[in-house]
Order: sequence, then C-alpha cells, then structure tokens
Amino acid sequence: MISLDLAPNEGHQDGLKSLTMIIQPWRWIKGQYTGRVKTKLKRFFPEHDIFLYLSARGALYKTLQGLKLNPGDEVMVIGFTCTAVILPLTELKLTPIFVDVETESFSLDLTDLREKITSKTKVIILQHTYGITPANRDEVLRLSKASKIQVIEDLAHGFDNHMFMKDKNDSIKLLSFGRSKAISSVFGGAILTKDKRLQEILKQYDKRLTTPRTSFIARCLLYKPLSLVVKSTYDFAKFGKVLHWFLSAFYVIPKELTEREKHGQFNPQMAGLFPNAFAFLLNSQLKNFELLQDLRMKNVAAYNEAFHSIQKDESLSRYPVLVTKREELMRDLRKQQIYLSRWYHTLVSPEGSCPVANSIKDSIINLPTQVNAKDRDRVMKQVELHIFNQQV
Repeated sequence: MISLDLAPNEGHQDGLKSLTMIIQPWRWIKGQYTGRVKTKLKRFFPEHDIFLYLSARGALYKTLQGLKLNPGDEVMVIGFTCTAVILPLTELKLTPIFVDVETESFSLDLTDLREKITSKTKVIILQHTYGITPANRDEVLRLSKASKIQVIEDLAHGFDNHMFMKDKNDSIKLLSFGRSKAISSVFGGAILTKDKRLQEILKQYDKRLTTPRTSFIARCLLYKPLSLVVKSTYDFAKFGKVLHWFLSAFYVIPKELTEREKHGQFNPQMAGLFPNAFAFLLNSQLKNFELLQDLRMKNVAAYNEAFHSIQKDESLSRYPVLVTKREELMRDLRKQQIYLSRWYHTLVSPEGSCPVANSIKDSIINLPTQVNAKDRDRVMKQVELHIFNQQV
C-alpha cells in the first residue's frame, strides 16, 4: 500500500520508538529530548531561538499573540491553504486577507499581494507549499521590509534545509511536526525567531503553557505502531481498512483536528506544551532528516522529468501535478493500492477572491516523495498513462 495521508513518513523504527516510550510514562512530560530537538533544528536555522508547541496552529497563535496585534489588523494568507492556518487569526480577531496563488511554486502571487496590502496589513504568511521555496520569496521579503510588515514563513509542509542554513533574513519561521508533514511526532509545531523582543515574550508565555493529558499522549504514541499495522494489512481482506475505521471511530488514535476545530473554532489546548515523549519521536526522525531529504530530492527529480510541475528539483514532502478527470485517476489508483492526496481540494478563501487557487483545487493531485524507486515508478507509470489517455 502506498498512502500519502496515512503515516506517509513512518517506518518500522518509528513504530518501535513509540512502543519503547509507551511503557515509560514517567518520561512523557519532561525530559532531555526537547533540548535535543532544539539543538538539531538549530543546525538548519542558526541564530534563531526555538519555541516548541503541541501543534503548528498553536505555535502560530502564540506568535501572533506575541506580536501584540490589534483586533482588525490584517494578515495576508494564501488562498491555497488549510483551515488550521486561519483558526488562530479568527480567534485573535485578526482579519485574514486571502491572496491568490501563482502556479510556478504554488505560493503567493506577487501582483495580487501588492494590490491587497493596506495600511492595516501587519503580517504576511509566506507559505512554502509542499516544501517548494516560493518563486517570489525575495520580492516578498523586500516588500515587507520596505513596508515594515512582519513575515512568517510557513514551512509546515517542509523546507530547503541547505538554503536556510545559509539564509540571513530575519523572517519568523513556522514548522509543523504533524503526522502528514516532512518530519513527524504525530502532533507538534515550532516557531523560530531572531527577534529579541518576541523571544522574551514567548519565554514568558512558555511558563504558562498547559500540559496535554496523559491519555492524549498515549493515543499519539499508539498512532505510529498502529498505523504501520493498518498500512501493511490495508488491502489484505480489507482487515487494515476495517481496523483503521475502528481506531478512528472509537478515538483510539487522535484525529488531526479536534471537534471544536472542525466547527471553525480554535482549540487553546493546541497551543500547549510539546511533551518530551513527542520530542523523543521527533529526535529520532531528525537524526535521519538529511537522508530523507536526499531521497525526496531523487524522487522529485524523477517526477520532474516526467511532469515538469516545478522549476527546480527540491526536497518536497509531496509532488504536485495538475490533471484532468482527477477523481477517475484516483479511483483507478486505488485499484492498484495507491492512495494519493489532493492538497488542497477545498479552499478556505471566499468565493471569487482567488480565481487561480479555485481553478487549481479541482485538478491538483500529490505524489509521494518518501518511497523507494520501485513504488515511485509504479505511481509515475499510472499517472503518465492517465495523462496520455486524456490527450488522445
């Protein structure tokens, strides 16, 4: 089974790590691994202070709160994003202004951004969609500096580690360690900043972070080993499929969004403490991060030869392709035990505000980048065949 939505970057070693931590509950909340994670992340982001939270949306909430914005202040957000980015804004009574997407890197369209900036614009969230470095990144950073607008680079999908090791700009960086991201501790997020004032504010906030329930931590620790069982048996007499339904329906493993968030409200618990148990899992993945980035780069290079979706080869968490008759393709792929995703096939932006994003959402499909060459070629062959059949 090849799946982009079910534990796409978990291996047997990750499952074993989770099992070893499950039987050591006294290490779940506090321990040495949060420090180790920060040390490893500092290799990629020198000169930044790092603040860890239970989720990326929680990290974004704390950061916007720390910037001391006023209700009604405007935050520029790409129209091609997920609900989790918007929830912290609405909770703080900030106004999201949706900017259309460009098709070179699926990030902010510079012309639309310039037209929508006003005197109330205080923050630009610059999304590195799928881990692609935005085509207009330099221009956005120059524009924001000239206009005294804060930039938060949304690296939740992934990032170019080699670029950021040498990067000198002062933007705030947002990371996600969710289950479908480039590195995963099931839940988790981080803010990285050079801003001394913001650092001091976040340090004060850190003293009052709520601790996640032990039952929640336990369920997250079960996710990695159980998801591996589900994947390995998914197409075996549908055992894995039934098991996955049971685990989700009875909340044995936690869902990505809480019920409150599904109803459009921010959940303050998601801005809580990042526990040592999650840092233990993340530390393990960070040890192999550069090897995983190399694997992703090789797969992206192969996809690029076939589909030419992006301008240069980068280490992406998923590779975007625009196709016609997408649902037909996905149905055919499922028959081959290939389950791809459609980030983002639903939009959070108001109807008509982002026409390019609206057109992309109906044709976007994502290909896996953390797979071996055999599985990559299987996926590529099926997608190429579909595209060819649509052209004849």
